[in-house]
Amino acid sequence: MTLRFAAGGGAPPQSHEVLRVDPGGDGRYLTGMPWPSQRPFDEIGVYVATTDFARLAELARAVLAAPAPGGGHADAGGESVELDGAVASWGARDRSPAAEALVDAARAAIGAAREHPLAAVRAEAVDGGLVLRHRGERPLAVAAGEVHVGRGRLERPPSPLRLAGPDPAPFALPRVLGPGGSVPVALPAPPPVDDADFATPYALVHLRWRPEVPGEPDELDGWMISAPLVDSATDRSS
Repeated sequence: MTLRFAAGGGAPPQSHEVLRVDPGGDGRYLTGMPWPSQRPFDEIGVYVATTDFARLAELARAVLAAPAPGGGHADAGGESVELDGAVASWGARDRSPAAEALVDAARAAIGAAREHPLAAVRAEAVDGGLVLRHRGERPLAVAAGEVHVGRGRLERPPSPLRLAGPDPAPFALPRVLGPGGSVPVALPAPPPVDDADFATPYALVHLRWRPEVPGEPDELDGWMISAPLVDSATDRSS
């Protein structure tokens, strides 16, 4: 018996998150994109999750016993829980009180799991450039990716919809990223500044990767929003 909480969908680029926990409290969290609910947005991968299974199962059974919610909003994504052979799903904007309690508990478990990367890749902004850096202890299989550069506010990451332009720049990756490894990414020029409030450049990295978590897809889309692409000495946003 395994409890599975999932969140994903929405307007492309779509988010993807899964938390799986077994009765002993051990599990895995994987994300191909945690937008907009689970900061930070600059990292994807698989993480070790250790949490109170009995509490999560109690909250899940309350959701499963409640009346089915409405259809939700397609552009907001959806959430679901599976336990004891039963499944319940709902829209991220249409949670029942029982679903709200479950989501809060699952998000707390996910937040703790993000501190324990098993095989994860982070998009790090370094002096106006970008580096993909592996965090964790297991290799991660990846495929060639692409990068978009757009603009947003300096004080917070922009929506991926603002960054996902029509002309991404492809880049090459090794077939496997090993623990501690890093790959520089050549960035295209940012678009012109057309709004002074959205002048800081950010990168949106897209790659295919293999999470290698039993019961989950063999390959996923990964999306990462970098930190602001500013030089350590000079802000290049203008």
